[in-house]
Amino acid sequence: MNCNNNLLILFFILISSCSDDTETQLFSEECIECIEYQYPQAFNDTFINLTLEAGEYCLGDYILLMPTGVDYWTNLDQMLLDLLTDAGYCQYLVLNDTIN
Repeated sequence: MNCNNNLLILFFILISSCSDDTETQLFSEECIECIEYQYPQAFNDTFINLTLEAGEYCLGDYILLMPTGVDYWTNLDQMLLDLLTDAGYCQYLVLNDTIN
């Protein structure tokens, strides 16, 4: 019985001494960082180029500038966020916290 207790203690020490030194980065699910991108869009019987300026955007932000550079075309919703990240124009922001 003493041998079983010693093995149990040794097993416990071995498991508790193992550590994973890799850090896992946490990503935002609502904010992205984008590169500049132009998107052709049909508008009033013609095509215009909408511009996504490089920067950080979160759900609800207005993005895609019209050619005048002042008016915004749309706001960022979950479907557009997914589309921009899947296409590679944007990536989810890395949060400051990490999991060890």
